[in-house]
Amino acid sequence: MKLIDSLKTRGLKETVQQGILKALGIKQQKEEINSLYYYLNSYCDITSLPPTQNKNLRNLQLGILELLKIFDKLCKKYNLRYWLDAGNLLGAYRHKGFVPWDDDMDVSMPREDYDKVIPLFKDELNKYGIIISSGGIYDDRGILQRIGINYKTAETGIWIDVFPVDFIKCNSELSKIRPILDKAISEYIFFYKKNEKILNENELISKKQSILSKYDNIGKGNHSIVLFCPEFNEKVFGIDQSDLFPLKEMEFEGLKLPVPNNTPRYLMEYYGENFMSFPRTGIEHHLDPDGSTASTRAIRHGIDMEKEILFLQNVYDKI
Repeated sequence: MKLIDSLKTRGLKETVQQGILKALGIKQQKEEINSLYYYLNSYCDITSLPPTQNKNLRNLQLGILELLKIFDKLCKKYNLRYWLDAGNLLGAYRHKGFVPWDDDMDVSMPREDYDKVIPLFKDELNKYGIIISSGGIYDDRGILQRIGINYKTAETGIWIDVFPVDFIKCNSELSKIRPILDKAISEYIFFYKKNEKILNENELISKKQSILSKYDNIGKGNHSIVLFCPEFNEKVFGIDQSDLFPLKEMEFEGLKLPVPNNTPRYLMEYYGENFMSFPRTGIEHHLDPDGSTASTRAIRHGIDMEKEILFLQNVYDKI
């Protein structure tokens, strides 16, 4: 009778799928996980979580924080705009610091400021062993995708990702043109993947503008959308410019750092409406090629992180 009822309510395909999951024990495991997250999100306040108790991870976070202080100081020196992004923006809003399990630092900048970072910062940082370059430590992603600022990253994990954003004129707010923008970005990404090693930065940017502007409502009008680095994300992530500027300040590990004007709206666009809930995945999202976590690099390489943190504090005082 249960089989017949299932066929009536679920159909043959879903009934077979449910049967396979049950036979493998996956269905019960999934129900247990769902129950766990129900109780976590119903009865635990995620904003009250203390900083991580993992000493290695906490030392990595504090090392990254010192590098961020240096970056922030240079941005103020040269009048460059940036803001906390991704998990670090979430951490500022939800925890007033690092998400307890986070191991990296992401910031974003308008492209006009982003393009000045390497020319202005390189000499000032290199003399202290802080390297700034395009791409990542384990990939060859170019300048259109991100800038990396690292201090002995392969041995310590201390690193900052800096992402560029572009401002696109259009005839209406993002919610009304998203389907068109999705289509335009898909066309551009297809072109980008075929030509990223062939064309230079200016040629790729020009082609992006050309592709976007051939679609209705994009590239013209009085409304402005902030578009976040599709070369890196391969998807549309954007907000209306009024949700970004003017930038505000928010507490992060005892500092006051720049964040978007409408941080909740920004986070909802980035993570979805459940950004205040406990996550199901992504806890250890930075792994070395051998599967080790970034937070254990210092231990594996015999690095005293407290000394490295002190060194970066001295660099901050000198620049």
